[in-house]
Amino acid sequence: IGGMGAEGWADQLRMSRTLTAQTPSMEAHGLAFCERTNADIVDVLRRRFDLSNDPYDLRPRLAVDLLAAAFHRALDRWVADAERPGPDSLANSLREACAAAPGSLTLLARPR
Repeated sequence: IGGMGAEGWADQLRMSRTLTAQTPSMEAHGLAFCERTNADIVDVLRRRFDLSNDPYDLRPRLAVDLLAAAFHRALDRWVADAERPGPDSLANSLREACAAAPGSLTLLARPR
Protein backbone atom coordinates (compact mmCIF):
# COMPACT_ATOMS: atom_id res chain seq x y z
CA ILE A 1 0.00 0.00 0.00
CA GLY A 2 2.93 2.32 0.71
CA GLY A 3 2.13 6.03 0.81
CA MET A 4 -0.85 5.62 -1.48
CA GLY A 5 -3.37 4.97 1.28
CA ALA A 6 -6.09 2.36 1.36
CA GLU A 7 -8.48 4.12 -1.01
CA GLY A 8 -5.80 4.90 -3.60
CA TRP A 9 -4.58 1.32 -3.42
CA ALA A 10 -8.10 0.00 -3.84
CA ASP A 11 -8.76 2.26 -6.85
CA GLN A 12 -5.50 1.17 -8.50
CA LEU A 13 -6.28 -2.50 -7.92
CA ARG A 14 -9.79 -2.11 -9.33
CA MET A 15 -8.49 -0.33 -12.44
CA SER A 16 -5.79 -2.95 -12.91
CA ARG A 17 -8.28 -5.82 -12.67
CA THR A 18 -10.65 -4.09 -15.10
CA LEU A 19 -7.86 -3.49 -17.61
CA THR A 20 -6.64 -7.07 -17.29
CA ALA A 21 -10.15 -8.42 -17.90
CA GLN A 22 -10.36 -6.36 -21.11
CA THR A 23 -6.88 -7.24 -22.39
CA PRO A 24 -6.38 -10.90 -23.29
CA SER A 25 -2.57 -10.69 -23.38
CA MET A 26 -2.49 -9.23 -19.86
CA GLU A 27 -4.89 -11.89 -18.65
CA ALA A 28 -2.73 -14.64 -20.20
CA HIS A 29 0.39 -13.17 -18.60
CA GLY A 30 -1.37 -13.07 -15.23
CA LEU A 31 -2.48 -16.68 -15.53
CA ALA A 32 1.04 -17.82 -16.47
CA PHE A 33 2.48 -15.86 -13.53
CA CYS A 34 -0.07 -17.43 -11.18
CA GLU A 35 0.79 -20.92 -12.46
CA ARG A 36 4.52 -20.39 -11.85
CA THR A 37 3.90 -18.84 -8.45
CA ASN A 38 1.64 -21.70 -7.35
CA ALA A 39 4.24 -24.27 -8.42
CA ASP A 40 6.92 -22.36 -6.46
CA ILE A 41 4.68 -22.22 -3.39
CA VAL A 42 4.16 -25.98 -3.53
CA ASP A 43 7.93 -26.52 -3.75
CA VAL A 44 8.46 -24.33 -0.67
CA LEU A 45 5.69 -26.11 1.24
CA ARG A 46 7.16 -29.51 0.39
CA ARG A 47 10.56 -28.45 1.73
CA ARG A 48 9.43 -26.60 4.84
CA PHE A 49 6.73 -29.00 5.99
CA ASP A 50 8.22 -32.32 4.98
CA LEU A 51 5.40 -33.03 2.55
CA SER A 52 5.59 -35.90 0.13
CA ASN A 53 7.87 -35.36 -2.86
CA ASP A 54 5.80 -37.87 -4.78
CA PRO A 55 4.82 -36.05 -8.00
CA TYR A 56 1.64 -38.16 -8.10
CA ASP A 57 0.49 -36.79 -4.72
CA LEU A 58 -1.78 -34.03 -5.95
CA ARG A 59 -2.91 -32.84 -2.52
CA PRO A 60 -0.33 -30.05 -1.94
CA ARG A 61 -0.88 -28.57 -5.40
CA LEU A 62 -4.65 -28.86 -5.15
CA ALA A 63 -4.58 -27.11 -1.77
CA VAL A 64 -2.57 -24.20 -3.23
CA ASP A 65 -4.74 -24.07 -6.35
CA LEU A 66 -7.90 -24.03 -4.24
CA LEU A 67 -6.57 -21.13 -2.18
CA ALA A 68 -5.58 -19.26 -5.35
CA ALA A 69 -9.03 -19.86 -6.84
CA ALA A 70 -10.65 -18.56 -3.65
CA PHE A 71 -8.46 -15.46 -3.84
CA HIS A 72 -9.40 -14.83 -7.48
CA ARG A 73 -13.12 -15.19 -6.75
CA ALA A 74 -12.80 -12.95 -3.68
CA LEU A 75 -10.95 -10.36 -5.74
CA ASP A 76 -13.60 -10.48 -8.49
CA ARG A 77 -16.35 -9.96 -5.92
CA TRP A 78 -14.44 -7.20 -4.17
CA VAL A 79 -13.68 -5.33 -7.41
CA ALA A 80 -17.33 -5.45 -8.44
CA ASP A 81 -18.54 -4.08 -5.10
CA ALA A 82 -17.75 -0.37 -4.85
CA GLU A 83 -18.94 -0.40 -1.24
CA ARG A 84 -15.93 -2.55 -0.21
CA PRO A 85 -13.11 -0.06 -0.67
CA GLY A 86 -10.09 -1.12 1.35
CA PRO A 87 -7.78 -4.01 2.13
CA ASP A 88 -9.83 -5.06 5.16
CA SER A 89 -12.88 -5.65 3.00
CA LEU A 90 -10.75 -7.61 0.50
CA ALA A 91 -9.50 -9.76 3.39
CA ASN A 92 -13.11 -10.31 4.49
CA SER A 93 -14.04 -11.28 0.93
CA LEU A 94 -11.19 -13.81 0.94
CA ARG A 95 -12.38 -15.25 4.26
CA GLU A 96 -15.87 -15.65 2.78
CA ALA A 97 -14.48 -17.38 -0.32
CA CYS A 98 -12.35 -19.74 1.77
CA ALA A 99 -15.34 -20.54 3.96
CA ALA A 100 -17.31 -21.47 0.82
CA ALA A 101 -14.60 -23.84 -0.47
CA PRO A 102 -15.59 -26.98 1.47
CA GLY A 103 -19.20 -26.66 0.33
CA SER A 104 -18.08 -26.29 -3.27
CA LEU A 105 -16.31 -29.65 -3.04
CA THR A 106 -19.50 -31.39 -1.96
CA LEU A 107 -21.84 -29.53 -4.32
CA LEU A 108 -24.30 -31.94 -5.90
CA ALA A 109 -25.74 -31.31 -9.33
CA ARG A 110 -28.99 -32.91 -10.33
CA PRO A 111 -30.24 -33.04 -13.92
CA ARG A 112 -33.32 -30.93 -14.60
